[in-house]
Amino acid sequence: MAKYRHMENTQMTKKPAFDWWQNNVTNEIYLNTHREDWWKACDIVGDLIKHAKSFIDVGGGDGHTLWQILSVAQGKGADIQEVTFVEPSASGLEQAARRLKQFQFKNVELLEGTLETEGEKLLEARKHQHDVLYAGHVNYYFGKEAHGRVDRDRYEKMLAMLPKLGKTVIIMTTPEDSDYYKLVEKNPFSALAYSEYVVDFFKNRGYSVKLVDTPIRFYVSHALRSEHEAIVLWRFFNDTQKMPDYTQIEDFRTKVRNAMDETGHVNIKDQLVVVSE
Repeated sequence: MAKYRHMENTQMTKKPAFDWWQNNVTNEIYLNTHREDWWKACDIVGDLIKHAKSFIDVGGGDGHTLWQILSVAQGKGADIQEVTFVEPSASGLEQAARRLKQFQFKNVELLEGTLETEGEKLLEARKHQHDVLYAGHVNYYFGKEAHGRVDRDRYEKMLAMLPKLGKTVIIMTTPEDSDYYKLVEKNPFSALAYSEYVVDFFKNRGYSVKLVDTPIRFYVSHALRSEHEAIVLWRFFNDTQKMPDYTQIEDFRTKVRNAMDETGHVNIKDQLVVVSE
């Protein structure tokens, strides 16, 4: 029987700007992801983590992605014994707990917070690094302020902390030429989140860095036919809870027409930045 610890952080300095997990992002967004592409990405991550005994997921949302990659890893013979899961959304954490209970881990620790609020505590509490740290797109938020200003120092501090928590660090992010950036009004996360920047950051600090392409197509053409889908996708791509006006939706639809391929998809061009000593 796994030991579960759920630590609620009542001292959090920052809450997510928009709680996607409370707003059913799995049904609204994940269904648009091309399944073949996504499972190829999961297979690659599964290979990377199959030798781990301890694993930490930073900013794992509702645990949907972690559940999938752990399932793949177990199918490849993984024997992960310990999982730490850090997420600022209480609803996301609750859903992740239910998913993780399907596995037979010896120890599971659920931390409500961010890397900024929980990272130093994790370092103080642990005597050793996790074998693997996985950060799926969470680096976008390391330097993001609610009013749009990006704090480079805080962003780089969060990036630098990742290898202290995991011997192998896997960061999923996107390059500057991702179709994602063709659909947004402006990059909501800044150029610091581009995979090119992340690779250079770690290489310049002496780490071994491998870049693995996991191109993922994302279905968008239904935004041209449905007002609801256009609003959902506009909010998702622009990472905001506000509602778009008519002009913004029409502009978004024009971008969709220009960016999508003949099958109605755009290519997010995800990449894994794999960092090790």
